Amino acid sequence: MRRKLMITALMSIVVAASMSIGAWAASHMEPISAFLNKGIQVELNGSVLQFKDEQGGELHPITYDDNTYIPIRSVAESLGLSVTWDGEANKVILNEGGPPTALKSFNVKEELVSGPMKISISKVTLDPAYKSTPYSKAVNAVVLKVEVENTSGETVNWRPHQGKLVLNTKEQIETAIYHSDPVGGEFRGQVLKKGNIVFEVESNLDEIKSLTYYISEPYNDQSDRVGDEVSVQFELK
Repeated sequence: MRRKLMITALMSIVVAASMSIGAWAASHMEPISAFLNKGIQVELNGSVLQFKDEQGGELHPITYDDNTYIPIRSVAESLGLSVTWDGEANKVILNEGGPPTALKSFNVKEELVSGPMKISISKVTLDPAYKSTPYSKAVNAVVLKVEVENTSGETVNWRPHQGKLVLNTKEQIETAIYHSDPVGGEFRGQVLKKGNIVFEVESNLDEIKSLTYYISEPYNDQSDRVGDEVSVQFELK
């Protein structure tokens, strides 16, 4: 019943005046003639909702073109949803179960060497909505910012984007190949690749306090092993 009511309400809503609208949003608006409708009440489980802005001022439904629009914040919060405004993307974000997890980044400085291959890790990010492209589905992710280098003049294959990640939450992620940048694979001589290694995780990001990253050994173009498995542990403080 709650979900049905939420969907019904959100079909006819506008962002409340309490949410600031940036210049980009303003350029996409057009003037209309509408009416504040103080005669309309919205009842939820027998109680009439009182629409308020963030300063406590009264808000009222708007009637336009025979449709009624009600403030999203008041309705969503009455349904137990959190409401946040992403001013950069001009987007209202609704989440169940309290406020969304915030993005957290940790500057680190780790270097792993396996034979002729070297990987430098400069940042660990816990991202609740990572998108590899603007059109990708957002995922809950642990993101490693890396530089991967072949220090030899030979052709070497190394795949740090197919490494494993073990979290203190007891979750093990087998690969990062689906969302990562092309920082692994074949290195024809002294090649340097930069980008993100992205592990999609199921764990609550707020509960991740440490992680261990494992990378299998590199091979030359004759499929001979030229290094060993390497690993590093991060304490996120």
